[in-house]
Amino acid sequence: MEPLNCNALIDQYTTYSSQADLARKIFDSSLLHTSPKTVQTVGTFYYRLNNGGVEHVLSRLIAFWTAAGYRVVLFTDKPPCPEDYPLPRNVTRYLLPDTFTLTPETRKLRFAALQSAIESEHIDAFVHHAFLSHNLLWDLLAVKTLGVPFIEYIHGAFSCQFPSGDPAEMDQLYVLTRILRLADRVISLSHSYNRFWQAFNPGAEMFLNPCAPPKETSTEKSKTPLILWVGRIAPEKQPEEAVKVLSEVRKSMPDVRLKMLGGVDPEYQPYLDSLKSRIAALGLEDAISLEGYQPNPAPYYQEATLLLVTSSGEGFCLAIAEAKTYGLPCVSYKRSCSYFAEDPQGYFTAPMNDPAAAARVITGLLGDPAALARAEKEAKKSAAAFSAAALSSQWVRLFDSLTAPESAPDSASSADSLVANVLSTLLTDAHIGLGKLRTQQDTWRKDAAGGFLSSVFDAEYYAAAHPDLKSLAGSDVALLRHFLDKGMREGRQACASFDPKAYRDLYPDLKQAFGKDLPSYYLHYILHGRSEGRRGK
Repeated sequence: MEPLNCNALIDQYTTYSSQADLARKIFDSSLLHTSPKTVQTVGTFYYRLNNGGVEHVLSRLIAFWTAAGYRVVLFTDKPPCPEDYPLPRNVTRYLLPDTFTLTPETRKLRFAALQSAIESEHIDAFVHHAFLSHNLLWDLLAVKTLGVPFIEYIHGAFSCQFPSGDPAEMDQLYVLTRILRLADRVISLSHSYNRFWQAFNPGAEMFLNPCAPPKETSTEKSKTPLILWVGRIAPEKQPEEAVKVLSEVRKSMPDVRLKMLGGVDPEYQPYLDSLKSRIAALGLEDAISLEGYQPNPAPYYQEATLLLVTSSGEGFCLAIAEAKTYGLPCVSYKRSCSYFAEDPQGYFTAPMNDPAAAARVITGLLGDPAALARAEKEAKKSAAAFSAAALSSQWVRLFDSLTAPESAPDSASSADSLVANVLSTLLTDAHIGLGKLRTQQDTWRKDAAGGFLSSVFDAEYYAAAHPDLKSLAGSDVALLRHFLDKGMREGRQACASFDPKAYRDLYPDLKQAFGKDLPSYYLHYILHGRSEGRRGK
């Protein structure tokens, strides 16, 4: 059989959704069979190594692997920076070519660079951590066509794209289930998640994320109740919900404070500004402290009373595991499939996006010292599951299992086969329906760009004015989708005749009415401003 011509495949399968068809066609290819050999060198990839739970977990995993005697080669898209989490000294690091534009040319460069490094570094197994990357299939093929086993470490919930409401993102799960059938192992972070992935890959396993042991600091426990929130300042983490929860808590316990740890990526700076405005509007400036990115959160865990988690979706939530090592109970919006819901020691939940309910759980704990003490003891006891001793042996076993010749997996039970059939049918039908919905939305967006939005949006101008959108140039629908989903919230100028920030500054009455609500300036100009003779900039 002739080897796969991956350059030709990259040229042919240019869209993410089309990769599902390619994965299906090559599923039984003997060219993807790996060569069993002892694992001595482990390659691993994630976008970067700072400001995030996955990044922190990866740094800990690399420390585990090197301590167990493996040599580690790290691949990232972003160069090293001072905020990176620490790495052992003997780790080799490669910077992969920029694929922000996601063109066939950039993908070929990345593919070649990855294969060259795998061969020169004699990598024996590859652990990939970016399951939502549109480069996933090409990374997998770069690894497996060299006979190297490929392990996908899934840090998120399988349903994490559904709340977006974007048909393209919602359909990503269908594509993933096809691609990850090709992986040698699929690791997920709860028994529920693992059961889902086992329906598509018999090599699926459940692991826990490692957590560093608690660090003793000179920081003392706060004498007044202190809630801690840890996470990137980003929409999916819902930090504004933490503000709402504190506001509810302080109605009955006015001395409770909140500290929020987490950095913000440049594209979410307007989101952070909006969060600060919300805090000010509620009169909570003295009760809420935004601490920014903290590479060493130990003093914050040590002084806090409990942890609050408000994310709309988490695959694991490293902050909960870290908090437990310090004996901190956690109050979280409920995610039924998470590991912590399966082992709820020192873990309490409230319905999603119900700050009043979360506040009741918190005040119940804070108002009952005996219940709080029990929760602290349970949290500390359950933290043993995340220790190095508990997890290192699991990785050694996994790498050792890759040395065995490939064999057919044990046959699934009839019940498991039925579950797999149900899930596959559900996702296939959803894939068809979401494709139709996306086509309908794109048609609507094209019509809108030519009519309702024409006074504030011009696709050609939008692409030229914003260099980060160069990959979307030529696709009016993609540019309009970005404008509606992100550009308006960020206040981007999208045509020559209208600038929302200039429009705001020109008219004090609008600034007083809308404040920092940037989308409202676009809508006002469309609906009223032009007819009133107002200038757009």
